[in-house]
Formats: sequence, C-alpha cells, structure tokens
Amino acid sequence: MSDKLTFIFDRIDPEHGLIPNTVFEPLPSIGDHTYERFLKKTFSNYEVQFKPTYFVDNEFGWLYPIFLNNLIYLNSIRHIKEVLPRKIRIGLYKKRGKIIIFVLEPLIGNYELVESLIKCDTPDYIYCTHHTSSVPNIINYDATILELDEGKINDKDVYEEVLTGYDNRRFSCFLYYYMDCPSRLMFLSFLEKSQIIDDTFISAKDQGKDFDMYLESMQSTNLGSFYSEFCSFEKVFDTLNIVETFEKSLIHITFEAEILYSSPHQVLTEKVYRCVEAEMPFILFSHPNALKYYRYLGFKSFSPFINENYDTEKDPKKRISMILLEIKRLSEIPIDELTAEINKLKPIFEHNKKILALNHLKTQTSVYKELHNGLQQ
Repeated sequence: MSDKLTFIFDRIDPEHGLIPNTVFEPLPSIGDHTYERFLKKTFSNYEVQFKPTYFVDNEFGWLYPIFLNNLIYLNSIRHIKEVLPRKIRIGLYKKRGKIIIFVLEPLIGNYELVESLIKCDTPDYIYCTHHTSSVPNIINYDATILELDEGKINDKDVYEEVLTGYDNRRFSCFLYYYMDCPSRLMFLSFLEKSQIIDDTFISAKDQGKDFDMYLESMQSTNLGSFYSEFCSFEKVFDTLNIVETFEKSLIHITFEAEILYSSPHQVLTEKVYRCVEAEMPFILFSHPNALKYYRYLGFKSFSPFINENYDTEKDPKKRISMILLEIKRLSEIPIDELTAEINKLKPIFEHNKKILALNHLKTQTSVYKELHNGLQQ
C-alpha cells in the first residue's frame, strides 16, 4: 500500500485527537477519536495520515475535511474560503490540495439545484454524500461506517447489550426518531393494534411516550389526515444496540425519511447498508422504486421471499398499506418455516456484502482520483 492520503486539521489535541475544522454541523460523536477512526476506516486501502495546518506548506495532495449534517448548508460553503486559515487559502490558490466535505444526511428536495451550485461555485471541492451523481466531485460514501464497530447508531444510543434474557424475535426496527415522519407513527400504531409488537424489538425516543403530542402536530401532512393511537410504552425500548438486536431478530424493518417524496435523485443510507453488513433481510419504508435503485447499484433484494410489489407504488399512503400487509403476512408464517426460508438467502447476503465492499473501494479510488485532478506540483 504505497498511496497516501494526508488530512489537514487546524487542531490535533494530544488527548482527544482530531478536532473538526470549521464545524457547522459535526457528525455524531461515536466513541473516542471519532474523526481519526472514521477517516481511517473510510479510506482503509490507503495509508492515512494527519497533519496540522501549520505544516501544510510542506505538503502536496492534501485534503482539508469539513463535516456537515446536510447539504442545506451549501450556501455557507460558498463562502467557506473567507474563514479558512491563511495557509489553507494559499494552498488552495496554488492547487496543492483540496477541501473535502462529508455530508451526514441525505438531501430531501431539489438536488438538481445542489448539483448546479456545486458545479458553478465549488468545482474544486470534493463532496462525499449519500447520493450518486454524474458530477465527478460528488462521491457516494457510507456516512456511518463506524456504526457496527460500536454497536450503536448515534451518541444517544447504548454500548451495553440490553436484550440479555429476551428470546429471539421475528422483527426489529430502529425508530428512535419516530417523530420525524407520520409513517413512523402509523407503524407504531399498527404494531400495537396487530400485536406484532410482542414479536418485535423496537426502539423509540422515551419509549414513545410523547406519541400523542407528535401525532397532533402531524395531522396536516402529504399523507392527509390519519388516525393512530399508541400506548404500549412498556413494550418499546428507548435505545437498542445494533449488533445485539440484529443477532436476536430475523427480519429488519427499515425506515427512510424520504417516504413522502418522489425524486429522480434516489438515495439509500446507512439504514439499508447496516442490514447488508449484518446479513439481514429487510422491508423498506422509503420513496417509490427505492429497491429498484438498490438493485441498480448491484445489490439483490429478497423477492419472492418478501413481496416487494410495494416498491413501485407511487402513492405513499397505498405504499405504506402494502408494506403493513406484507409484515402481517410474514408475522403469520410459522417461525421454523420462516427461519428455513431466511437460511436459503445466504447466497444473496454474500453477494450483497461483496457489492458493499466494492462500493467502499470505489469511494476511496474516486476521492483519490478527484483529489489529484487539477493539482499542480
């Protein structure tokens, strides 16, 4: 491994490690030395080194990383050079390095506008996002590659295993931010009414005790008015350990925030990729044709074991109903039969993990190629 990637940081603390540069919205903190471990794992095929800004004059082909929660901060990025250290500004002017921006959340909205702004205003910046794009400096990456190392989703989740003593269950679902989308409230209500909640490991903030408050605020949505209720708080976990939960369940129910949106710029996030890594079949609450896009990326889905006809339904309310019907069907299959069917999916799991690894490699090579595009020794 001869190729190197040098990341420049304004501050490298002897105790806490890398301090993020010019932070608008940092990545969730997952354990100690988060940024160090994140960059080393994201670019695991390269020799990754970190150097302070003070020594950047002696470096060539460096990356100055900035972490954002969402591309809605792009307007701020357009003016980022105004607050960069002088040495970084000079290095950019001399084309000796580049800014790389890691975006945690997918964009919901006008992605064409974002692409246009990036091409016009920051063509020399590298953007790592959840999206795929024909724009060469927009590169798809896994924003939460550290998750399975820690067994947790974000800094609010637990390291400790909490399911010791519980029998395995049929379903699992991470729904801590259940208040983010009406489909999530509808799902909680469905689990309770159908009693499938007794066969599901599910997390929700404060065990879903503020359900009624969030429900009231969501009655004017693109789904129209809907009736839901929920009071099975004692059957919900506040937080769950990812690794442990996957080990003790058979099928994961995955929620993306984009279920109400239909956009030509489709997106998949860590919520799907963590299932690939864990070799879990999943049902996906997302935008129409999300599974079609998943297959376009080279992955295989789980039809006919799971009826995935819901994926092509454009009406979000109908799509949700189709998904709930499929969950109900799967809940009625004898557990031994269900387990046997899932065991037959092993070749699909193995294929998908290979694709995930290839995509990880593609991210690394794309960043390295884009870094050296236009630099001047």
